[in-house]
Amino acid sequence: MLLDNSVCVPAPASSPAEPGEPNSIRNWQIYDRLPRRPDRPSDPRRYRWPVPSIAAFDPSPFTAEGAVALDALLLDVPDGTSVTALGLEQQRGKVHVLYTGPSVGLTVVTEHRVLEGTREQIYLVLVGNLRAVSTRAGARLDPGAPIGTVGDSAAEGRTGLHVEVRRLRQGEDVRALGPDDFRNRAHTIACDARNVLRLEAQR
Repeated sequence: MLLDNSVCVPAPASSPAEPGEPNSIRNWQIYDRLPRRPDRPSDPRRYRWPVPSIAAFDPSPFTAEGAVALDALLLDVPDGTSVTALGLEQQRGKVHVLYTGPSVGLTVVTEHRVLEGTREQIYLVLVGNLRAVSTRAGARLDPGAPIGTVGDSAAEGRTGLHVEVRRLRQGEDVRALGPDDFRNRAHTIACDARNVLRLEAQR
């Protein structure tokens, strides 16, 4: 285990449990990411996602520079599918829409304040490759509120929903981040979404 801001997270094993995960302490430092915790189910179908009836969970082709395969997913859902705001496990308060506009194609970035132990952490959820957005920056939403529809704005003909979860680094001001900063490793840490998504049985 490695200590990360008072929270213990698993150090990468010598043989990675899943493709794309780092396999040494050196790689942990290079990629600076939070892999799936061993207490969290590995099957992505166990979790609640911002779209229903997902045909497949594939590594996103739109990952940030230096990312590994599981840092972002492209959910295989039909064009025009409604996308809703996610609620994270142990989230406090509403979903805050930080940004709408170009990033991974047409993108919505939301802020989530999550209690981990005695510390509040800020997570950002990026949903991209959208066809349309139905919310605005500054909005405060309940989980499940509509925020847009699936499209192919990141690459014509490549339909699906890009989903990426990142944790804000300690000492960073989320209000000072611009569109190019949300995925920048200097400001945020890539996180396996399964660490913070609610399980399907949760309400």
